[in-house]
Amino acid sequence: MTAPTFNPATGTTEEWNEAFARVEDYFRAHRVHSRMHQAQLVYGILARAAERHAAEPGTPPVTLAIAEANVSINRWLHQQIGENAMDIEKAGRLGRVAFLLADGPTKHPEMFLDNDLPEDVRSGMRLRLEQSGPNMEVSSMVGRDMDLGLFPEVAEFAWDFLNKWRFLPTIILLGLFALIAFAILALIKL
Repeated sequence: MTAPTFNPATGTTEEWNEAFARVEDYFRAHRVHSRMHQAQLVYGILARAAERHAAEPGTPPVTLAIAEANVSINRWLHQQIGENAMDIEKAGRLGRVAFLLADGPTKHPEMFLDNDLPEDVRSGMRLRLEQSGPNMEVSSMVGRDMDLGLFPEVAEFAWDFLNKWRFLPTIILLGLFALIAFAILALIKL
C-alpha cells in the first residue's frame, strides 16, 4: 500500500494542515479511531475540498473541508438508513444518533463511510429511528385558577388590615427596635 499524496493547486500548506487537523478531529468525534481508516477518509475529503477550493479560492480550505466531511457523512447516513422521504440534513442528524445507538462505531469502526456496512448495523439504525419517540401532536391546555384553600382568605384579610392601618407595622417595628435597644443598654449597665 502506498501512502496517499496530496498536492492541492491552491491554498497554503498551513491552511491545508489546519484543514487536515480539523477533519481528523471531526472524524474522531464520530468515533473513527482507526488511524489508518481515518487518514484514508481525511485524504478523500481533502481531495474533494481541494477541487472546490480551486473553484472558490476565497473560501478557507478548512471551511470547505469540514463542509465536505459533513455532506459526505450526511449522504452516507441517508443511504444507510434508506429514508428517501427524509431530507439529507435530517437523515444526517438522526443517522448519527442511530449509528451510535446501534453500536456501529464499536462493532464496525472500519466501516464508517463505507457502503458495505453490515445489514445488522443498518437494521439496528432503522430500528433506533423507529423507536425515537412519539410524533409531535397539537394539543391545547386551558388555564384554571389555582385552588389555594384557606390561604387566599387569610392573605386578603391581612392585606385589608394592613391597608386600613398603614402605620401599624411601622409602629410595631419601631417599638421592637426600641425594646431591643433598651434591653441592650440595660445589659451593658449591669
